[in-house]
Amino acid sequence: MISTLGSGLVLVALLCATIGSLLGFRSGMTGSATGWTQTQFAALGFAASMILANLLMVYALVTHDFSVAYVAEVGSRSTPTYYTVISLWSSLNGSILFWGAILGVYVIALTTAHARTHREYMPYTLGVLLAVSVFFSLLVSSVANPFAAVEPLPDGPGPNPLLQNHWLMAYHPPTLYLGYVGMAVPFAMCCAALLAGRLEAGWIAQLRRWLLIPWVFLTLGITMGGWWSYEVLGWGGYWAWDPVENASFLPWLTGTAFLHSAMVVERRGALKTWTLILGMSTFLLTMLGTFMTRSGVFNSVHSFTQSEIGPVFLWFIAICFVCSVLLLGLRDHKLHGSDNPAWDESLGDTGEKLSVFALIGKIVTGSGREIAILLQNLLFSLFTFTVLLGVLYPLIAESLFERKVSVGEPYFDRFALPIGLAIVSLMGVGPALPWGTTKRDLLLKKFAIPVVAAAVATAVWAWTSGENLWGWASAESAWAWLRIEFLPPQHPYVLLSIAVCTFAFVANLNEFIEPVWVRVRARKEGIPRAVVQVTTRARRRFGGHIAHYGVISAVIAIAMSKGYRAESDAMLQIGEVVTVGAWSATFEGAEVREEPHRQSRVAKFHVRKNDKDLGLLEPKLNQYQRMPEPIGTPAVYETLTGDFYLSLIQIGEEGKSVSVRAMVMPMVIWLWIAAAIIAFGTIVAIWPPRTAERVAAPVSPEVAA
Repeated sequence: MISTLGSGLVLVALLCATIGSLLGFRSGMTGSATGWTQTQFAALGFAASMILANLLMVYALVTHDFSVAYVAEVGSRSTPTYYTVISLWSSLNGSILFWGAILGVYVIALTTAHARTHREYMPYTLGVLLAVSVFFSLLVSSVANPFAAVEPLPDGPGPNPLLQNHWLMAYHPPTLYLGYVGMAVPFAMCCAALLAGRLEAGWIAQLRRWLLIPWVFLTLGITMGGWWSYEVLGWGGYWAWDPVENASFLPWLTGTAFLHSAMVVERRGALKTWTLILGMSTFLLTMLGTFMTRSGVFNSVHSFTQSEIGPVFLWFIAICFVCSVLLLGLRDHKLHGSDNPAWDESLGDTGEKLSVFALIGKIVTGSGREIAILLQNLLFSLFTFTVLLGVLYPLIAESLFERKVSVGEPYFDRFALPIGLAIVSLMGVGPALPWGTTKRDLLLKKFAIPVVAAAVATAVWAWTSGENLWGWASAESAWAWLRIEFLPPQHPYVLLSIAVCTFAFVANLNEFIEPVWVRVRARKEGIPRAVVQVTTRARRRFGGHIAHYGVISAVIAIAMSKGYRAESDAMLQIGEVVTVGAWSATFEGAEVREEPHRQSRVAKFHVRKNDKDLGLLEPKLNQYQRMPEPIGTPAVYETLTGDFYLSLIQIGEEGKSVSVRAMVMPMVIWLWIAAAIIAFGTIVAIWPPRTAERVAAPVSPEVAA
């Protein structure tokens, strides 16, 4: 019964998406109000059908209906209900079904938000978005059908043990999916601009807002994935340049570049084609990442097993790529033609009228915010190409030259560190510059304090951490009074990171303090009221500054945790101690704990730091029915200055001995805090103002009719 009903709902979703897509394109071409209304109904029909199909699958999982193929694959009567529910996305077919539901949520949100605005663009937008929905509906109804009927079994194997080993797996996949799937919306909006032959200020503003939403989910999803790796896999790291990790990072890079480039389009009317390319590339890279996760081509702890879905995804990526190139080639000129009045004649700083080409020339030769964003975009593009090359080169080498090549962490670090720090430095330069030409005395005024602050911070850290700036020799740390025990860094990028991050932080902070101070002096307001007024009147600007603070926090956390990491492996008997820096852990024995879905062997360690008692840490080795090898769960004592990390390697049969790895990881917690800061900044930026008028594209008489 559930198999039939679920398959029927998916087919209804496929039908609604197909009809809605055709109606959307037709409505866009003819300007038919009736066609637009019908497109909206079809879109809502697709969304409702997909969401209901997901709810039905959750019901099948909870009631252990093993006549449904997906339940027989991941269900188990011994699995707790919580893990049973989240097993919806624990395997390939269920994750594709869940993808369809998230796509449905975005369709509802977009249709509701713009039901009466941007009528030149919205029919095309829904047409493209529903065309994407057709593909995923076809997948769920064919090669990735979770509702297929099977012979009922008495019990199933349960979900992937890695899903049950940490609470983050309840949130990491859906958050990442919200980022991946949501990129279909700005892709559709980019296509709509090309199909409509116009790109106006109101549309680019909405396009940027709709990319910000999945971008922040992608940011949180990537961070949660690193946190899960840190808390579960036992190696003490959070990022290994794994192919699937890189697959999520690639669209983040192009999406971030788009968010900055869109400001140039909105403010100056230049870089329109480049910005659309970034928006469309971001979606294509999410599809590439989905292929990498689900095709079995790449071996990764994050990927699903090999399936028939890989070739289908490749065809879809190829079709999307060809359509994108054709749209850009055939319709791009419309964005700059005489029938597109927006920005074809833009006012320069002196009031003169500039053509688009003259404006771009002004960007290239100028020293304003445009040049900073342009340089930043080039760096983001270089970063994307570097990571993409590292991901794909092993596949290319194997297919063309029949030899296996491994591209590991040294390659990525060699390029990522200088490019990343260059981007962070521009993150301090760009917001401080005005649009257009900048005078030299203003540059000195804007950057004198950040440069001095960076130099002082670097010198102070070099002295207090015992660094020899020229020989990188170690000495006793001067931070002992803070009880922060840092070992010498492994490379000079630590000090360079401190310099660059201090510069960017002070430059961004100055852009916040300056208008507050002006308001306090001019209006005699109190500082708290001035802060509120300045922030609420320029939410988007200051939301960006807050997000920048989050990125700076993340870079500092990465530099410290990589540069000052220390570890020690030990084989301990009861009562023996392992020591790393100021931290020590005394082994007090082990025990076995039984749970319905697993058996855990738990080691107990008494932890101290600088002779201060910090209590017990209990790392585990968990044994699951469907996994021959135990899965470790490290124990982490977290502080704002650093973590003490215990990972079990082996426990003796009688629990009287243990092999353990102890690590000190400075400032890792600031990576997780950074994601929250970025999310808060994004919310501030996209939160609609209470009184300001919303910019909307004008509706042509034909469409209004």
